Amino acid sequence: MDRPGMVGQVGMLLGQWDVNVNYMSVSASNVEDRALMVLGINRPLTEEESAAVAGLPNVFSARLLDLGLD
Repeated sequence: MDRPGMVGQVGMLLGQWDVNVNYMSVSASNVEDRALMVLGINRPLTEEESAAVAGLPNVFSARLLDLGLD
């Protein structure tokens, strides 16, 4: 959801796992206080890490997309 502090919550969680954010884009949505956050990170998240991000308060969904650009 579009709430103050969401970027910080996600960033702090990723930092605990030594995941570096190389790219970030955040955009508000017209749908009931939702926002979109897109991150480019230095490694894929594990299933457990992805579930922890998805489990943060006010997170509607979290998906991992591997573009295979290695």
